Amino acid sequence: MLVYSGADEAFERAHTDLFDPREGREYLDERITETLLAGIEARGYEGRVAVLPDHPTPVETGAHASGPVSVAVMGAGIAAHGFARVHCDSCRHEYLVAFSCKVRDLCPSCGTRRMVEAAAHLVDTVLPRVPYRQWVVSVPKRVRWFLKHRPEALDGLARVFLRATETALRRASRDAPRDSRFGAVLFVHRFGDSLNSHVHFHVIVTDGVFSADLDAATAADMREWRHGGGWSVDASVRVADWDRQALERLVRYCARPPLASGRLGRLNADTLVYRLRRPLVDGRTEILLEPLEFLARLVDLLAPPRKHRHRYCGVLAPAARLRKAVIASAGPAGRVLREIESAREAMGLCSESARRRPASRSWALLLARIHENRPLQCPRCGGAVCLVAM
Repeated sequence: MLVYSGADEAFERAHTDLFDPREGREYLDERITETLLAGIEARGYEGRVAVLPDHPTPVETGAHASGPVSVAVMGAGIAAHGFARVHCDSCRHEYLVAFSCKVRDLCPSCGTRRMVEAAAHLVDTVLPRVPYRQWVVSVPKRVRWFLKHRPEALDGLARVFLRATETALRRASRDAPRDSRFGAVLFVHRFGDSLNSHVHFHVIVTDGVFSADLDAATAADMREWRHGGGWSVDASVRVADWDRQALERLVRYCARPPLASGRLGRLNADTLVYRLRRPLVDGRTEILLEPLEFLARLVDLLAPPRKHRHRYCGVLAPAARLRKAVIASAGPAGRVLREIESAREAMGLCSESARRRPASRSWALLLARIHENRPLQCPRCGGAVCLVAM
């Protein structure tokens, strides 16, 4: 449950001679904060109240300097960014759902949504049912500064790597024509495991090339080939053509945000702890950061504006001649498709094809896809809920 309450009146009256500024704080504590907590506890919930000023407030007076004043927000979400009122027609149950903050790169929740949405889009509509391999490209530390601060250096390195990879795949594929093309999706990562600045590439590449000029006998022979040996350790992750769920997990890994909230904790009031997935060279399994130091690290990992999160290459490029024929076999795993359709019917949602923007996806269906959780299904009676106000 979320409660959003304006507290303007008490502080606005503090500007007049008829009202003591200190009474504004007492009014806020007695009439708003205590009332909210009492009502929440009476319903069996646990909560806290945070008073969020939208401008500097003098501590000695408790009154603001100019403009509108504080609001009181209680609950697990950030209601100051807006919320929706949800109602169930079957049992009359109502609750509020906070909007996402849509902060670029810094919010783990919004970053997770972009990660899941990108993976669903690629697996469902772009990546055909062929084997794939993940290529990870790292560069020396002296080169990373240029990749971070000079976009032309980053684009140039990506073109050189993609061209070399396509040439290697074409040469490794017997009888492949000179105009055969590979398919790839390149993700630019600007962060390392310990929240350090580390510009590198994660590239999902088809484990072979495409051509429109192959005869039936050559195509049948190529399907019998093994694509196992001859690859470097950076290309050791391979996904079979039938394993669409593994491919979706791989795309999520490539599209993941820099910060994992589950690995972030607090040692004390002045120190944050970030747990690492693997030990550092000196054996440390966690790093200790002051709050300002933590924010400075996050800011250093922000992607530049107006830059694509991932890039389509080869036959997957938007203007590729073979794109339409190649992506025709794209689609989710059968188990995932059944879960999506079941969740769609239970929550009363329309199909993706009926949405005005085909590229946008329902967050409720994305949650059902990764957590098997149905947020638009009433927790009391199981019926479909509807949005009545925002």
